[in-house]
Amino acid sequence: METSLEKKRLASQNTTSCRTRDPETLTGNSTLVMTLFESPPDNPLILLDHWLKEAHRMNIREPNAMSLTTVDAQNGFTPSSRFILLKGLTPVGITFGTSETSQKGQNIKTHPVAAGNLYWRETLQQISFGGRVEKLSSSESDLNFKDRTREAKAVAIISQQSAILRDEEELTRQIYQFIENENVEMTRPRGWHGYHLLFDWVEFWVGVKTRIHQRLRYDLVNGAWKLTRLQP
Repeated sequence: METSLEKKRLASQNTTSCRTRDPETLTGNSTLVMTLFESPPDNPLILLDHWLKEAHRMNIREPNAMSLTTVDAQNGFTPSSRFILLKGLTPVGITFGTSETSQKGQNIKTHPVAAGNLYWRETLQQISFGGRVEKLSSSESDLNFKDRTREAKAVAIISQQSAILRDEEELTRQIYQFIENENVEMTRPRGWHGYHLLFDWVEFWVGVKTRIHQRLRYDLVNGAWKLTRLQP
């Protein structure tokens, strides 16, 4: 039987083992892509567009997977984050879609600001940004929804996003029944919208194994972009 002293010793060993285990970090290679850091453009959207195109060229996994952080203004401005699909770029920001009943949809309704992040492990690149959020027009939201896959449309139509799940089997049956019915027209649900995150700031980060990371920060000041280089 283990004594209390022996249990403490084993617990200490386990804790030490967890602390000293070498984590898998900075395993990518930022030299594989042209970051344009030596001569960056005046507008961050130009650089973001270039980085995204390079990510697709490099076959980065999930290059448009974006974390989106919103805050609950009715609950002490508690933040929450989730990964969503970056749908597109505009001259002043990015677009995405979601249901107004989702947590992020409710957060945006009461406090229309958000922050986002893209991270590509293979090339050690990260893009952070933030600003106010506006709902797209009905016609723009229709186009956004039309571009989704049939499966994604069916889920958006049948599922009441973020509502309590009472019967998973029944929900799945309804979704697949809807998908297989070729006679039904998959139009955008009334509560589903496209959203536009208008950038107030953007930061581009390139990881370096020496930890002397490279950073570019753009801030929108009086309608013009101000570019600053930041220390690691």
